[in-house]
Amino acid sequence: MEGLRKTKPAKWLCFFLALLLTLTCFTPFARAEENTSQEAGNTVLADTAQPEAQAVSEEKGTPSLKQDAEGNYLIGSVEDLNTLRADIVKDIEYENEHLLLTADIDAGNLTPYPELPPTDEPYTTSEGLFGYIFRGKLNGMGHKIYNFKDSGSGLFDVLAPGAQIGNLTVEANVNFTKDTKKLRSSTYGVIANMMPGAWIQRCATTGSVTIQSDYQGYVGFSGMVGFANPPKEANVSNSSEYKGTIEDSYSTVVFTNNTQSSASFYGMGPGVQVLKNCFFAGSFKGKVNKEISQPLARMSTANENMESCYFDSLKISTLPANAQGEKVPTYKMRSQETFKGWDFGQIWKMGDDHPVLNTGYTILKDKVILDTEVVLEPRVYSEALGGDSTLTRVQDIKIKTDLGGNPHQVTIDYEETPDTKNTFYVGMMGDHARGLAQFDKVEVKYTENDEAEYYLPSDFYKYADRKQAEAWGSFTQDGTVLSDDQKQELIDQAKKACDLIFDYKLGSNPDAATVASDSWLVFSAARCNYKVPEGFWDQVYKQYEARYAAYKAQGQVDGFDTSDTAKDVLAISAIGYDPRNVGGYDLLDVIINHSGDRDYFASQTAAFAMYSNDFDESQYGYSMADYVKSKVTPIEVDADGLKVEKDQAADMWTMAWQPLMFFYDSNAQEGSEWYDLKLFVEDGLNQISAAQTYMGNCWGGYINSADSTGKPRYDITNTWTNAQVQISVGLAGVDPFDTRFVKNGNTLITRAVSFFEGGQVGGDVKGGESAQVARGLNSIIRAYEQNPHNLFDCRDVEGSTVQINNAIGALPEAAAITEEKRQDFDQCWEQYSKLNDTQKSNISNTNKEKLQAIYEKFYPDENLESALEFAKAELSKSNASEIYTQDSINNLKAAVEAAEKVQKDIQATSEQKAEQASKLRKAVEALVTTEAEDMKKVETAIDQIKPFTTLEGRKPVDTAKDLYDKLKYDESRERIKNRDTLLSNVTAVEGLEAAGDSLKAAIAAAKEQLAQTDKYLASSIEAARQYITIAEKVDVKTSTVQELANAQITLERYVNDTLKEQPDKTELNNKIVEITEKMKALNEKDYSAEKWKALEDALNTAKKVAESNDADGGVVASAVEGLDNAFNGLEEDVMLGDVNGDGKISVSDITAIQLHLANKRPLTEKQLKAADVTNDGKVSVSDITKIQLKLANKIPEF
Repeated sequence: MEGLRKTKPAKWLCFFLALLLTLTCFTPFARAEENTSQEAGNTVLADTAQPEAQAVSEEKGTPSLKQDAEGNYLIGSVEDLNTLRADIVKDIEYENEHLLLTADIDAGNLTPYPELPPTDEPYTTSEGLFGYIFRGKLNGMGHKIYNFKDSGSGLFDVLAPGAQIGNLTVEANVNFTKDTKKLRSSTYGVIANMMPGAWIQRCATTGSVTIQSDYQGYVGFSGMVGFANPPKEANVSNSSEYKGTIEDSYSTVVFTNNTQSSASFYGMGPGVQVLKNCFFAGSFKGKVNKEISQPLARMSTANENMESCYFDSLKISTLPANAQGEKVPTYKMRSQETFKGWDFGQIWKMGDDHPVLNTGYTILKDKVILDTEVVLEPRVYSEALGGDSTLTRVQDIKIKTDLGGNPHQVTIDYEETPDTKNTFYVGMMGDHARGLAQFDKVEVKYTENDEAEYYLPSDFYKYADRKQAEAWGSFTQDGTVLSDDQKQELIDQAKKACDLIFDYKLGSNPDAATVASDSWLVFSAARCNYKVPEGFWDQVYKQYEARYAAYKAQGQVDGFDTSDTAKDVLAISAIGYDPRNVGGYDLLDVIINHSGDRDYFASQTAAFAMYSNDFDESQYGYSMADYVKSKVTPIEVDADGLKVEKDQAADMWTMAWQPLMFFYDSNAQEGSEWYDLKLFVEDGLNQISAAQTYMGNCWGGYINSADSTGKPRYDITNTWTNAQVQISVGLAGVDPFDTRFVKNGNTLITRAVSFFEGGQVGGDVKGGESAQVARGLNSIIRAYEQNPHNLFDCRDVEGSTVQINNAIGALPEAAAITEEKRQDFDQCWEQYSKLNDTQKSNISNTNKEKLQAIYEKFYPDENLESALEFAKAELSKSNASEIYTQDSINNLKAAVEAAEKVQKDIQATSEQKAEQASKLRKAVEALVTTEAEDMKKVETAIDQIKPFTTLEGRKPVDTAKDLYDKLKYDESRERIKNRDTLLSNVTAVEGLEAAGDSLKAAIAAAKEQLAQTDKYLASSIEAARQYITIAEKVDVKTSTVQELANAQITLERYVNDTLKEQPDKTELNNKIVEITEKMKALNEKDYSAEKWKALEDALNTAKKVAESNDADGGVVASAVEGLDNAFNGLEEDVMLGDVNGDGKISVSDITAIQLHLANKRPLTEKQLKAADVTNDGKVSVSDITKIQLKLANKIPEF
């Protein structure tokens, strides 16, 4: 089957430009004569659909329909309709082409579209469309397509954005039976199944749509169109941009449902954006879904508009309760007066029962959506003005669409709002910097014509309620550069800031269990070389070991979380431990082979983990190089092949490409393996530079409505966005103070270090995951100091057991090792000997056994001496005869005697010495304690332990542990055969207890945090309280370690994210005092009552905000701004003409003006306002003349 595209890259910008081309390169429709005829086309669809779609070349074919002299494609028969459908199936979409119906057409022999592939086939266009797409403009010329029977699809399957259907009537005779094969839309429409962004004008549908009892397929049925927007599966970012418009159209279709299931009926269509001058006079019969069906359309969002639309309420027996549109009884449908604002001249005329279309009016104008750009006046940053440097005004609204000489004199008329604070640059800098402009009005004007209508794009206003549009202009730097001393000072401040963060997060006496529950915190503190109490990281590691030992005891093999496990790996690597031997797991194997991706960036976090140390990735079937190469994509270009410039550095974007930095080489040459990656990374670094604001920090693309007026505030200072930017730049290893990353002397970390002025952690850092800020700063520090080990490269951790395990693993086995490797072994032995017990537990048993075997081979004398010392120590115990049976003691003594004999024999070989050492150790192991019977009881109890996941399963463990503890001698405990099983299960119980205790401690800490009512906003405290309630409902006895850990992480994360600190109200309080004092010096009677009242209201509001414990920073800032504006807006109340202020207009007022003009007695500001009766902004003789006319009663008022 032809016509279905295979998946290919779809660029949003490319689509918009293509759509723009479609709409602007129009050819005027001809006024075709009614008797126009042509030879019918003869291309028809295949009778049988092929099972699979075939690839279609990018080069689209030529339409098969015949053309008239003006280039219009002509349709005069059902064969021509079949030709059109056949072309559409072949991917010939008639983009921007004009098609004319030249006669009424019997569609009884219309060939259905072939079936489409299953619904899991990917969507392939930027609009999220899949199916048989038409992009042309069909003018029905007042003709009718009748006997339309296709129940598989409407006349069209998909009308793409920009498509137009007009001046057409379709008479339906559609029956849905068990043999009907539906296409991809879930709703059937007589004219089209889907019409995102298309127009239907002056069209009518009549006849019937009947659902037979055995039908299963479409779930909605419409008189005009099915869904007017892409299906939700298409993931279109702005689907409201792609909804359709129906105007001056109607339907009288009779819908009948003969099934037992409710059907959803729509007179016109379920989801159009604009429905104007339309009506439905058909009916719904049978079982109707009242909750969803509509006599016209379902209009659900603020940007959808239904204007002057009606339905005959008496013809719908099952009228939905929420029916949209105006209900009109049948008799009123017969009255022209009912239809307000309708054109009953050219477009409409009255029929017998309702209006009908005037088929003689056949013009179908092209709809041209103008591509526009609001241009701002240029500005240069000024340190003196600070943030006010961004304020600007509109310079122009430029039309970018090629209008071909602009024959219709298209212009854009606008009036900018007088509020100078609502037009501004966002903060990013450059010759094409982003801004926002506010208007009172914007209108497209053009000369009336029969060819085209021009529109602003529906998304012209970014904030329609405020009439604010995105704008662009030149916002440039002041040229400030940094000295080397200033750079070093910033780095020193960054190091201090990291210490302050961990002082705040860990405190003077950190709890290992609590800290280990936050692996990012562990990793960050360790990589920043933060000084923790001696042995603290060992305690933290034990928590990880206990956690995974608990999983092991529970028998868990799969189902681990990739991201969480990878973070554990990073933390464990950063504190000097090997993640390949933790609680019985190789965590790298867990990440790659036994976990699921339940996080946005699980693959990136896994890449960090695999990169973090000298791990043999091939052992796990993983290739970092292949992963990184898969993330390198072509640099995005527009339809003209020009690179798409971007000015935002979103968290998700920066995090996604951070692993690529591991292979970035700024010196890579064209043709080399990593050259494409180099281009990709450098493009990203340039994007970061473009996202930098005048303050040095980056905009992540987030916009908040932070004040009470709803004024949008661009979040150009987001702490977490900038932390990820800093990490990215640091990982790239480039100079963070390169000129491209310095704006007006401000750098990527200037604002971040400002949070720590005075040696305190600022509020912007305390909320959320503050360790992220430290990671960002540390990454910059490493790049500046040219540290060869970046943030995620933990190979610089001293004494890491990873390096020791690797070194031991690299040694040959004892049987194969030669003298040449003795030095390597000695280094391994020395490193191993320096480890404490916790670190030694992290060395794999295989490596320990190898090390011991090599030691015995290289050093037989020392080995035999060590074995003798070990055996004699057992025999010399004062209570040896109480601990061990006499027979086993005698056996050991005999072994000692034999070993001593070999030791004294100068002829003894190394092998003999090794053999005696081995026999000695076995004899020690073979010592039988006097508690043998009790030991058997312990071993039997251990065998009764079953896998458990919660503390409810601890009883067998407690029983065995109790018997184990009752043994008198450690020697007995050490000889329990299944001792490791017991200890691992005890560790599991302790892990569950620790997790429960940690959760309880977190709940107590959260409650203590919420008690600080003077520190946090009241509403945020209440909002955070719900997370404590949720955590308290977690039962520590019936929850797993993971559930308890997740509950704690969720509690801490959401409480910290939800709590908002009280803003600093110093400025507000000072402003209240200042304005109050100023008002005391003023006379209220001298000012406009309205303006004085506004000032009083603003002052009262400010006081309430100052006293409130729930006013955030935006509200406080608005209160200050409102108070300032109200005071500055005071206007003295003056009577025009009453210059001397005596309450009347007289000759004395004229004299006062004359004295002022003669420079003998200057007027005050208030007097000048009263004297300017001509309202021209100045006082002159003209004002005297006008006052004289008033006194002479020649004019009634000024």
